[in-house]
Amino acid sequence: MPEPIDLLLVEDDPRQLETLELAFEGDPYRTISCASWDEVWPRLDAVDADADTGVDVALLDLYVGSAVTTEQIPELRRRLPGVEMIVMTAQAEVETAVAAMKLGASDYLKKPVDLDELEKAVAAAAARARLRRENAALRRRISPPVTAPFIAASPKTKALLALVDRLGGADVPALVLGETGVGKDVVARRIHLASGRRDGPFVPVNAASIPRTLAMAELFGHERGAFTGAVDRRLGVVELADGGTFFLDEVGDMPPDVQAALLRFLESGEFRRVGGRRQLTADVRVIAATNKDLRAEVAAGRFRSDLYYRLDVATIEVPPLRDRPEDVAPLAQRFLEELGREEVRLSPAALDRLRAYRFPGNVRQLRNVIARAAAFCDDDVVLPDDLSPEVLRGDENAQRDLTEMTFAEVERLYLERMLDRFDGNKTRAAKAMGLAIRTVYSKVKKLGLDL
Repeated sequence: MPEPIDLLLVEDDPRQLETLELAFEGDPYRTISCASWDEVWPRLDAVDADADTGVDVALLDLYVGSAVTTEQIPELRRRLPGVEMIVMTAQAEVETAVAAMKLGASDYLKKPVDLDELEKAVAAAAARARLRRENAALRRRISPPVTAPFIAASPKTKALLALVDRLGGADVPALVLGETGVGKDVVARRIHLASGRRDGPFVPVNAASIPRTLAMAELFGHERGAFTGAVDRRLGVVELADGGTFFLDEVGDMPPDVQAALLRFLESGEFRRVGGRRQLTADVRVIAATNKDLRAEVAAGRFRSDLYYRLDVATIEVPPLRDRPEDVAPLAQRFLEELGREEVRLSPAALDRLRAYRFPGNVRQLRNVIARAAAFCDDDVVLPDDLSPEVLRGDENAQRDLTEMTFAEVERLYLERMLDRFDGNKTRAAKAMGLAIRTVYSKVKKLGLDL
């Protein structure tokens, strides 16, 4: 038995409304008929109160009484965020119908409407509505509830937290700056939770991890057959984030064509799937993050200046962990709790070592250090010897001038810190150092660095 299609009909011509009711009478349709927009809102209030019904498709005349449907669409979208809207219009009203599509209508049909064509359009719209619901359900299953525990023990972090919470209510693009591993993703999640979009999706993506040839499809989706391997339509992260927040990490690594497409989306809220012809819309707040100096990237011609200024509406700089040593102890305790090792405690001497270390890999490196220490410690007490070698060596090297070190010591320290910076990723570290990847592997093996 086909899945029911819940249909809202809004038409002020009695004969036209009767024709539509007869066309969509019986299975699989369940219709709500309204002759005016004044009838629509109380009927939808009743629908909202009934958990077993809803609206998949709204079939709307362009003019209903003295009301123009384009003026009603925003309220209809607010009440029914997942509905597909089809507008019926006379030949001379195509421009107004296009305006309705820009507001969120998915299709328009010219009057007099062919009933077979109309039924096909309604079936296609209902399939899109179901697909959107299924994607939302999948997103809820695969994405845990958004949480953003924020450790704010140091004065710098407390000031940062206050700024983040203030910016949450400003529904504008945000740019989060900071070194690798400082917690830019935690800041972005905190902004989302402090915003009016907190009940919507939070969809993160790392631009540096997307192959250049697939970047456009990853962000904006693709249609079936758009390229080799596109066997089905796929929604992009922008579409999946509709009604919520899209977090784009490492935005400085985006290819130029994707930068241009992102700029268009930020300016209009419109986009197209790769291989698609329809202009789509998504209501998304964009938060971008980078560890690069975007001003320098703009000056070098690697990043669009117009995109930079569009993102730079609200900028937040996250200080490195070495500038907020007061956060080390509470962060370490939080990581032990996340590991299920609440009973483990850090000895004063171990804490002193951690506070003295500069953590080139920032909070991410501290998490790895604590995980190792929890695995190695005896009697549930972390002693200095349980800490990783780079922490112990780094404590000593912090007190030494580079001119007092041998070249081999400097080379080793530099390689350790670059690997820490990129969380052990040798390919990205090699690129940053300007070395061949085989050279890095050779040096790691020679120096005995198992990072």
